[in-house]
Amino acid sequence: MLAVSGAATEQESEVEALRARVAQLEHELAERTERANAALAAAQDRLYWIDRWRIDPNRVLGSRPGQVAYVIARQGRRALRAAGRVRRRSAR
Repeated sequence: MLAVSGAATEQESEVEALRARVAQLEHELAERTERANAALAAAQDRLYWIDRWRIDPNRVLGSRPGQVAYVIARQGRRALRAAGRVRRRSAR
């Protein structure tokens, strides 16, 4: 039976800890990549319809009615978010 020195055992445990950390980081990277790909696909889908309908966002938002519509939409999103927060708090 071979005797294993304390330094060799310590080095092996350190290597195993590093391998576990690398595996964890690879998993995190895969999750981030998956989320980024999903966000990119959603953005490309929205862009497809904007191009298909031949909408120029700069021209639309550069006009007075476009700016008003943007402000109304932004306020609507804020109201919906606030309502969601209230609903979640009341559900607790």
